[in-house]
Amino acid sequence: LTAGGASAAASMRTIDATWPKPPGEESWTFVEDLKKPLPFALFWKEASLPQPGQIDLRAGLAVKKAFPDPKGVLETAYADLESFIAFAKLGGDGKLPVTAEKAATDVPEAYSIEVSPKGIRLLANDTEGIRRAVFHLEEMISAADGPFLTPGVIRKKPWLKNRITRCFFGPIKRPPLNRDELMDDVDYYPDAYLNRLAHEGVNGLWLSIEWKDITKTSFREPDPDMEKRLAKLRRTVEKCGRYGIKMWLYSNEPEGFHSEADPMRKAHPGLLGAGWNNARRFVCPNSEAGQTFIYESTRWIFSQVPGLGGMINISLGEGGSFCLDAVGVNRDARPACPRCSLVPNWQTLAAGQSAMARGVKDGNPDAECICWLYMPSWKPFAPW
Repeated sequence: LTAGGASAAASMRTIDATWPKPPGEESWTFVEDLKKPLPFALFWKEASLPQPGQIDLRAGLAVKKAFPDPKGVLETAYADLESFIAFAKLGGDGKLPVTAEKAATDVPEAYSIEVSPKGIRLLANDTEGIRRAVFHLEEMISAADGPFLTPGVIRKKPWLKNRITRCFFGPIKRPPLNRDELMDDVDYYPDAYLNRLAHEGVNGLWLSIEWKDITKTSFREPDPDMEKRLAKLRRTVEKCGRYGIKMWLYSNEPEGFHSEADPMRKAHPGLLGAGWNNARRFVCPNSEAGQTFIYESTRWIFSQVPGLGGMINISLGEGGSFCLDAVGVNRDARPACPRCSLVPNWQTLAAGQSAMARGVKDGNPDAECICWLYMPSWKPFAPW
């Protein structure tokens, strides 16, 4: 730290010492609130009547599950629709079928809703399109003047593919709590909460991990609790998947080495790249060892946990991982690494990300890899 930085840090510690201790998690009443079922609402006008040509839903709606769903992931959406119909008192004689059917679409999650005197058809090419159609239908009925719909066809498709958020009270595996949610018995993803997220259009959640906890590679012995963590991760992925929500792994990897005594560093010197000092050294993505380590780590995780959405990795600018972190985010200088110093900086970034993406894809071809460059700055970036 500079002298000014040290003074500022000391001042913050003084301020922190004067603040009252924050209330504990036992006071978080919102945790219990979000475990409660989603409240429905109707905005119907009192004593409203159907307009000429409108479909009167008071004849009763009956859900017909004609869409192929071998994994049963639509059961939560159907249950939500049944609950809504009961809330709106539209069960009746069930003379109007609400049928979920398969149809070709341009993109995943796209859907159409056809309203006619014969009933309502929800059409999509995938389960998540049907889920979106179910929720849109509920909103259409809620927002109408009364239990009536105008005949016609509505077509929708997503403008954003991945809509990712974080658990509302899940811990982050870093200071000040340093809690690992894969090592406790807390359910951070209650069904009612997942249903709320699904209604809001969320289709992804991120969960903080460290490679050393859940990977098995040729570079080090696996953590003794690896299987315990993987087991909970699999359960979490499966549960969230029932609501059309994929779990993404959030990381700042490869972590590199913080000590000269690190046994992995001693056993595999080919991993070593540049660093902030001799103790803090990063993994070199242009080395054969670095490429192999990155690939094995991500391939292991994604081959062991089916259904993961992907990896979100901070690969430059926070915490330090690859050799590029040794030169800062605004300089065009090359890192003091015997390999990375010989190639353009963009190539060094690409080398690390390519190995990571290959591992993710070879573990699960449907998963994705997001490279997060965490570089807030008021200065211009280097051209690369």
